[in-house]
Amino acid sequence: MANMLVGKYGDEYDEAKHELDDLVRAAYRDAAEELRGLEPEVPEGFTLRGEWLAGFEEARQNAVDLTFPEYPQEFEDE
Repeated sequence: MANMLVGKYGDEYDEAKHELDDLVRAAYRDAAEELRGLEPEVPEGFTLRGEWLAGFEEARQNAVDLTFPEYPQEFEDE
């Protein structure tokens, strides 16, 4: 981001930073949504299916929380 903002000052800097922040936030949000949509593939005959699914659900939620812990407020257009 710093390379994209170099040489910009004042309003030009603020506007460019705002646009980059929105892009980064959207990427995090999209990644979290992608993680939420994952479905496990449990092998047939797997004896610990319930425990494995519970572990998968917990790991998936942890990944979502680490990727995008909470939806921050979007910048309002001024």
